[in-house]
Amino acid sequence: MTNETIEVHLTYLRTGFDAVQAALPVLRDKIDLVSAKVDSKIEALSEKLSAKIETLSEKFNARIEALDEKLNAKIEALNQKTNARIDAVNSSLTAQIRETNGRIDAINTSLTGQIKETNGRIEAVNSSLVEKIDEANKQRAAGDAALGDKIDKLTERVLEVQGHQKAVLWVFSISSVVAALVSIARTLGWI
Repeated sequence: MTNETIEVHLTYLRTGFDAVQAALPVLRDKIDLVSAKVDSKIEALSEKLSAKIETLSEKFNARIEALDEKLNAKIEALNQKTNARIDAVNSSLTAQIRETNGRIDAINTSLTGQIKETNGRIEAVNSSLVEKIDEANKQRAAGDAALGDKIDKLTERVLEVQGHQKAVLWVFSISSVVAALVSIARTLGWI
């Protein structure tokens, strides 16, 4: 090859090299723009996920509160109903006992059998009331246990969603770093 040929080739190479040098700032700007877009999308996704988690948490809290209010209302109604029954039976029995005591004072020996019968009815009513109160307490305890289980499950689900959110943020952060490293490697001519 002659010097002229070499000079011509060098001129072409210089022109190509100058074009590459001129295009580098544009490429860097595009890479920075893409990186900024990815970062903004990651941030928007994070905000969206946080909002969804907050909405879901508020819904579950509202449901739990409604369930708690419903259970409390049912328990209160059951307590009032039971108390009303107890009071009614109690006042009824009190009247019967007073009447019986009056008769006992008048004719003590002849009413011994009737007093035993009245006492038997009182015991039966008391036993029935004790059973009903025990059943109401068992139902309330079962409701409390079920509510506790639901709260535990909700807490587990919220923690799981938060874990997934953190994993997604890590993946996007790592991909941004990898994109930046690839860009640097290309800039330095390693790739």
